[in-house]
Amino acid sequence: MAGSSIAAGDLYGAGVRVGIYLQGFGMLLPIFRSGTEHGRGLKIAAGCLTLSFLASWTLLASKKLFSPCEAYLILHILTSTSIPAFLAVHNPRTIVGEGIGLIVLMVTHLWLVGAFTWTCARLVYTLPLFDTANIVFFFGKTICLATLVWLRYVAELLIVAWLAFQHDQTELSDRDVKGLDVSDRLVKTWWALLWKFKALRPSVRAASEHERVVMRIRSSMGIATVEKTIKWNGLVPTTDLTSPGQLIPLVVGVTVAADGVAAWVSPRGRPSGGLERRIVS
Repeated sequence: MAGSSIAAGDLYGAGVRVGIYLQGFGMLLPIFRSGTEHGRGLKIAAGCLTLSFLASWTLLASKKLFSPCEAYLILHILTSTSIPAFLAVHNPRTIVGEGIGLIVLMVTHLWLVGAFTWTCARLVYTLPLFDTANIVFFFGKTICLATLVWLRYVAELLIVAWLAFQHDQTELSDRDVKGLDVSDRLVKTWWALLWKFKALRPSVRAASEHERVVMRIRSSMGIATVEKTIKWNGLVPTTDLTSPGQLIPLVVGVTVAADGVAAWVSPRGRPSGGLERRIVS
């Protein structure tokens, strides 16, 4: 059997994958509605979930208990858990007062990008293959050693880390937002709100419409990467849904997805005028 039995059971088993996909789906649905309180508590919830998996991933990677392609696909699974939280940053009704959630989300993003960088720059050469073909999905079949995508993650890690310490501006103007890519814009927004709790400018909230499309594409690409990598390397994830490690995330995923569908079909709420004026002023 190809791959690590530990990772196949704990980090990308059938229950874990389906549960995380459903959680991401359930958390994304309310975000695509306007005039709602979406995103309240989502930043710290999604951030803590991702951090717990990242801690396990880092421990297994340091002990060389999975292959390079498994390390890569697990990180893509975790990406889908944090995407809804990134989008929730732009809801002006739920951002103020969630400083701890913003800190958790920023740490999660830095850790996740750092893990991708570590994988592509170092782990692909040092981790054992565990009888895998070492092939990953990157717009097609790609040898993990030859992806060269680690350059992107190095650049993103440096950008995010640098912007995290550039908190001289406490309010984001239209001029500040123009020319920034998604990661830059998000981190500048997080840091400004974290320190001074300033309101989101209308241009920043409008920019989130573009990010919703980008994040949906990233989520779809992440799922394709995971499933194709499992198939091409002959990996055998655990399918025993009676085990707690598979059943717990699956049940949580079904519950979150049901809640997201309920929020999607419910009538749209209208915010109070006073709150809206205080937020955008």
